[in-house]
Amino acid sequence: MTYPNPDIEIVIDFLSDFPEQFSTRKKKNRPDPLTSAGKAAIRQIMIEAKTKRVGRVEPKTIPDPAVSVILDELYLFPIEDLERIKIEHQYSMLAEDAVGELLEDYIEYASNQIDAGWVRAHGDVIRSVDFVKRDISGWRLIQIKNRDNSENSSSQSVRDGTKIEKWFRTFSRTGRTNWHSFPDNDLGSHLSEENFIKHIRQYFSGNC
Repeated sequence: MTYPNPDIEIVIDFLSDFPEQFSTRKKKNRPDPLTSAGKAAIRQIMIEAKTKRVGRVEPKTIPDPAVSVILDELYLFPIEDLERIKIEHQYSMLAEDAVGELLEDYIEYASNQIDAGWVRAHGDVIRSVDFVKRDISGWRLIQIKNRDNSENSSSQSVRDGTKIEKWFRTFSRTGRTNWHSFPDNDLGSHLSEENFIKHIRQYFSGNC
């Protein structure tokens, strides 16, 4: 027997109120958030995303050899280092993708620890939104980015004018962190760079 997941049901409730905000990578048989079958399909998308863990992946693209030439000619890196730099760059890009996923995981974990009410929209099922919260005034929505120069969606609000609040973790030019400006003060007071790094290590050690 499958028991309802309260967090998933909150996301389903939001999509019932704002079906136009539903997002999916499916091009065929797109679920309708207003039907029972559609809601069941969205639940399945979220369950699959929620149970998927961040793991090691290997690069799937071939580096551009012209980059190594420029590193040699313009930046004067030793030729014997270029192959290593090329490979390390590929893995650094993959690691940056993992940071974004783990950032959302950390915020979700912290919210659950203090019962802050923020629910993660697993599976990217809400357009331009990573977390939702239902309170007495209605819905609150947050889009999370790792850095201030990360690409942001142009979407600012949903149909009734509800604002999509936006937050990023670090400033790209200074390296400073931005935890102090997290949109929810109650949850933000429990978030820090130190605890985020600790969360990453605990995640890979299987302790969270």
